[in-house]
Amino acid sequence: MTIKHDPFMTLRIELMGRRFKEHRKRLGYTRYRISKEAHVSYYALLLWDRGQILPATRTALKVGRLLGLVTPEMENGLKLQKKTEEARKYYLEHREKYAKYGFKPKTK
Repeated sequence: MTIKHDPFMTLRIELMGRRFKEHRKRLGYTRYRISKEAHVSYYALLLWDRGQILPATRTALKVGRLLGLVTPEMENGLKLQKKTEEARKYYLEHREKYAKYGFKPKTK
């Protein structure tokens, strides 16, 4: 299996890293301070700053809360998305049981 390089994804990662670094410096936070307060590895923060990786959603929320970037609406949206994904996964695991009663969810 060959992994295709997506130049647009690379650009997005670099832009997010640049914005993260600028915002962090504007607030006077060091990578070390963020790593201690948000319980995130220093090396991961270094890679974000350089625009080499994207953070996991849960980790991005921790750091975002610390830097004042996460709003309650964003957190509620992520919770709703997670519940929807869990419900879909449950349905897929038990679809035979639901099909017996004629239940078919809308598909995209």
